[in-house]
Amino acid sequence: MKNINYVSITKVIAIATAVAGLVYVMPASAQVNTSTNTSSTTRQERMMMRQERQASTTAANIQKRQQNADKSITQRITSLNNLINRIQGMKNVSDTEKASLQSTLTTEVTNLTNLKSQIDSDTSTTSLKNDVTSITQAYRVFALVEPQANIVTSSDRILNTVSIYNTILIKVNTRIASSTTLSASTTIQSSITDITSKLSDATTQANAATNEVSSLVPDNGNTTVATSNKATLTDARAKLKTAQNDLSAVRADIKAVVSEIRGK
Repeated sequence: MKNINYVSITKVIAIATAVAGLVYVMPASAQVNTSTNTSSTTRQERMMMRQERQASTTAANIQKRQQNADKSITQRITSLNNLINRIQGMKNVSDTEKASLQSTLTTEVTNLTNLKSQIDSDTSTTSLKNDVTSITQAYRVFALVEPQANIVTSSDRILNTVSIYNTILIKVNTRIASSTTLSASTTIQSSITDITSKLSDATTQANAATNEVSSLVPDNGNTTVATSNKATLTDARAKLKTAQNDLSAVRADIKAVVSEIRGK
């Protein structure tokens, strides 16, 4: 202990103190770099979170549009299948026309079923938008195909009614021919002439309506074709209305003739 110099001890303490200061004092440049790195990491995390939220929102929107599209397609397929069943029961439309219309409707069902599968597998908003748009533009179930089939089935009902009235007319004519008085009645003869004319016209109008719409095809977004299809459907409906008015007149004439026969 006597050999240790007091001055040496003092120097050792000073050196140790300086070393300790170096260990615990961080340079200003290092502090700035750490802050910069932390800020950069935070921005990247925020960007990743934003991208994840956007992806989640897009996926949810796609799923919602797919569900709405599936519902629309299912409604159309159900409607088409109902029409197919109605067409199968038609009796007065030619087999060729029935087969053609059934083929059209069946093809539409198949195409819509395939479209549904395609929409359900869409992952891009662009392709999904195009496929959803095609439900109304390319297929036109409610705008064309269903009205087209309804016109044909209405024509069949009219022709069936004409057939019933023709059967009644045969019986009425037989009854009139058996009576000289009835045969000489100008009122009865006028009614019979009107009945015959109206039944003939109703048949012509119903057949014309069917023929008019049988060749129509979806417009696929073509405005000119869409306008033409709409005009044709409107004209066909007008023909059916004329036929229905004819049948109303026939009904009134038959009642008048029957009343005249009973009065004689």
